Amino acid sequence: MEVPELSQGKYGEIQDQLIDDNLIAEIELETVSPLRVGGYNARPYSIRLRLLEKPRTQEIKGVWRWWARALIAGTLLAAGESDLSIEGLNKKINNVFGFTSLSSKVALKLENIQDIKVSKVAEDIPRIKLLTMGMTQEERKMESFYKTLKLSLKLIKYPLAELTVTEKRFAVSSIILSFILNGIGSILSRGFGKVKVKIKKGDFNVINDIKERLEDLYLSDSLDEINLKLRDFIQLCFKITSQYLYRNSSIYPSKSPVSAIVPSSQIFKIEAVRIFDNVTAALKCIGKATMKINWKKYRKDTGKRYHTWILGLPRYGKRVKETTGYLVRVRHEVRMDIRRPSSIGFSILKLNNNLFCVVMYGFLVTDFIDLLKGSPKGRLVHRSIYTTHSRMRKIRRKITQIKETKVLDDAYNLGIHPRIHYSQARNEFQVLMEVFDVAWNTTKNIIRRCQLSVP
Repeated sequence: MEVPELSQGKYGEIQDQLIDDNLIAEIELETVSPLRVGGYNARPYSIRLRLLEKPRTQEIKGVWRWWARALIAGTLLAAGESDLSIEGLNKKINNVFGFTSLSSKVALKLENIQDIKVSKVAEDIPRIKLLTMGMTQEERKMESFYKTLKLSLKLIKYPLAELTVTEKRFAVSSIILSFILNGIGSILSRGFGKVKVKIKKGDFNVINDIKERLEDLYLSDSLDEINLKLRDFIQLCFKITSQYLYRNSSIYPSKSPVSAIVPSSQIFKIEAVRIFDNVTAALKCIGKATMKINWKKYRKDTGKRYHTWILGLPRYGKRVKETTGYLVRVRHEVRMDIRRPSSIGFSILKLNNNLFCVVMYGFLVTDFIDLLKGSPKGRLVHRSIYTTHSRMRKIRRKITQIKETKVLDDAYNLGIHPRIHYSQARNEFQVLMEVFDVAWNTTKNIIRRCQLSVP
């Protein structure tokens, strides 16, 4: 039976009224850097359907849960608690997010305000070079990015659900933090998919101070001011999480088995490092900072002293048809499919003065230790090859030696700092700390010194 037009219109009015009555916050998102959304077959664009994949609320909610867990983990660590299993952390957020046998109390409604797609991003950005390497012309056509995309996201309480003001504040602060540092889409840790966030409206008691701190952040015009306001915003998120969990911070933890946010601690670092006048320059410099060749003082220096594995696995390449780089050896088999996220990520803030600030953030997580010392899941090794030398490009070089070493042994024997041929580390955790610190300082310095040629 066909529903009369009047009834359909009335239904829409009722639905809109329900959303307005249960609105927690309405957030506007606008792309800062090119946004890639992974669709069918991990490609953002379907040539057959001629459709560019849209951002999905399920993906946004998954990333939101991750950052909410990082805030929960940090709060529990600072309160002296030790149960940081994923199952234990999920129990702390399930009251708001729901799980298999418990419905979520909040919903996300995503709407397009404006979108313009581009089929190509500058291919001299290192991450784009790596992404499209070896692709056919047809596959390259499927690599489409949103250059500008404006979205409206409504965070809504389900009508029959009960949420306290503190629970609502935890929901709003954690999703805003995920947008500021993480963004939307893929290639996020290298600066892509970043968005500018604006709270349009919502429950005053929930959003007021969060909205004020967020607006202050974008009004910044110097690195010192950005760092001050960014850390101030994270401190507010941490305070709200502490109130949500009824916990008081008493310690600054030095170790964490999971990604955890504890302001002013060694397990979580964040720093605004450089302001650019365009986003492409920022992306190029981020890309340069994460390439081992740019870490080396001399190009022929051994790669075993430059521990870029902290920037994520897999991390290998091909030389003279042989696989080189960081691999995971599981007994007698070399695995190249084992993944670890980068311990250091990059965000880009678009300030109100239309400048772009690169922000680094990092998590010191001990899960790398099992790979360093070796476990049933494998051991991290480094493979390098040595070839005959020839200045004639047409003469094929021959492999004279393939050398595979344990990464932990390389750290002890060859050193970690690029300019110091020894390490003061005495155990796996000290190696991890030293590698993390060197990677942080090296990438930061490369971004600060980065010079781009003008065509």
